Amino acid sequence: VLIKSLEELADDGTERSTDARGLLLALNEPLFIVTIFIMDSLLGKIKILSNQLKSKSLDFGTAHSLISAVINQISELRNEEEFSKLYDQIIEFSGENNIDLNNKMKERRARKTSTRFNNCLITCTIGQREEINNKNKYRIFVFYPVIDSILIEINDRFSKTNMDILRSVSSLSPDSSKFLEIDELKALCVMLKSDIQLLNNQIQVLKPMLKQLKPKNMIDLYFEVLPFEQAFPSILSLLIGAMTIPVSSTTTERAFSKMKLIKTVARNSMSDNRLSNLSLLAIEREFCVDYEKIIDAFAIQHKNSRIMLK
Repeated sequence: VLIKSLEELADDGTERSTDARGLLLALNEPLFIVTIFIMDSLLGKIKILSNQLKSKSLDFGTAHSLISAVINQISELRNEEEFSKLYDQIIEFSGENNIDLNNKMKERRARKTSTRFNNCLITCTIGQREEINNKNKYRIFVFYPVIDSILIEINDRFSKTNMDILRSVSSLSPDSSKFLEIDELKALCVMLKSDIQLLNNQIQVLKPMLKQLKPKNMIDLYFEVLPFEQAFPSILSLLIGAMTIPVSSTTTERAFSKMKLIKTVARNSMSDNRLSNLSLLAIEREFCVDYEKIIDAFAIQHKNSRIMLK
């Protein structure tokens, strides 16, 4: 669709025709087509993880499982067989859209080896770009480096330490298969500097009690344990830490984005207290609010109002 639109603009004869012809040449280059297919196949899997991490209802157990699955899936793509499948799709698409994959990229300048290397045997790179023009080079110089870059970034953001903490937090959830197992909680204990032996004793006492209480999630567990604060201080400390640690910064980013919309140039003199209240109303707008009860409560607190609210 984009190519057809640019072809129409190129024949339009307006000021945009030159730009359209330049973009059309770039879009028809084999390297561009191959790169688009590679990015689509890889980023499509990452988008699943991205969408889930933006969810407000995400728990750490789900995050841990999904992150591990995405990393494994992308790692498994790094082989010649998977690229051959992808390249077959590229060939099919190129044939349907009259794109010649054997078309050489337009050289911006003639390649010339420096005179310093005359009569020399060059055994390393000298700053010249590799000409990528066949299946094997697309795999080696585009497909593999993109996968490696993605895996490095994901593993940096979700390192083994972070994944161990995620697994520890997920074991605090009552619906986890490894609920309150001391081996799973060690990483979180180390981070929060809790006594592992003391925690183990508290877990052995608490587990039989929870069989009758049957909490549904981590928040329910916290309120069930809260009355026994003196008896289970280590468990409460872990629960508070687990509920405080965010899976991602999406919620915080949403809050700052909403604040920009609320405190405009025209509202620059707004106080912090009013901004906080308006932001809370805007961010948590999904809650069902009974306005009649709000009006009644306001009327009781402000009896000197000139408007009859009740």
